[in-house]
Amino acid sequence: MNHDATHCADYKKNKCPKGCYRAQLTEELRNIVYILPTSWAHFEQTKECPKYKKLKKQKD
Repeated sequence: MNHDATHCADYKKNKCPKGCYRAQLTEELRNIVYILPTSWAHFEQTKECPKYKKLKKQKD
C-alpha cells in the first residue's frame, strides 16, 4: 500500500465501511511498525467520507 496518502483521524474500526480507502489505509498503518512521518486529516462529514455521502443521500 502506498503510505504517501493522508490517513483518517476519525477512523473507527467497527464504524467505518470496510470498502473505504482511507479506512483501509489507516487500518494497515495500525498493523505495522511505521516510523516515517504520516499525514492525518479529519475526513468525517466531508465528501471524502463514504458515511457522509450515504447520510447526505438519505437527507436529499
